[in-house]
Amino acid sequence: MTCIVVSAVRIPVMNGFQLVRALRESRPDMKVVIMSAFEINKNEWQLIMPSIVADQSLTTTPFNEQQPVAAIEKCILIEKLSLS
Repeated sequence: MTCIVVSAVRIPVMNGFQLVRALRESRPDMKVVIMSAFEINKNEWQLIMPSIVADQSLTTTPFNEQQPVAAIEKCILIEKLSLS
């Protein structure tokens, strides 16, 4: 079963990067879609979170409603490909 977490970078208690790290420790197979209202360069994202590469998505605002949906669909597709 595919489990996907959709979160913002700025959230209460911890930030989205800390959330991804915590999820990676407890559920390394978990797919994560991170959204940010701030522009984040994809290369910078990989420097900050080197363990998050192909299966993770970063969506920055402004975005249309299709971008988060596409990111979730990408996670589902990657999961399906890994099972076959």
